Amino acid sequence: MPYNGQHPHGAFLETLEGVLQVGEDVGTVTVKRNYGGEGVTKASVANDRSKFLGAVTVMLRRPGYDPDNAN
Repeated sequence: MPYNGQHPHGAFLETLEGVLQVGEDVGTVTVKRNYGGEGVTKASVANDRSKFLGAVTVMLRRPGYDPDNAN
């Protein structure tokens, strides 16, 4: 379900997580959908995600990438 977001990410967000293998690396992948635009509400996003989708952010946590900051 969409949840409240804030600038600059979007008025409402959805976050999906899973595990992904890229080559030899296996890590957690996070996909964030950022929603906004005129007339956007939590209900309007839930009813028509494509109408309010502004951006998709994909992040992969690679083991050992930045150990000083929890990768």
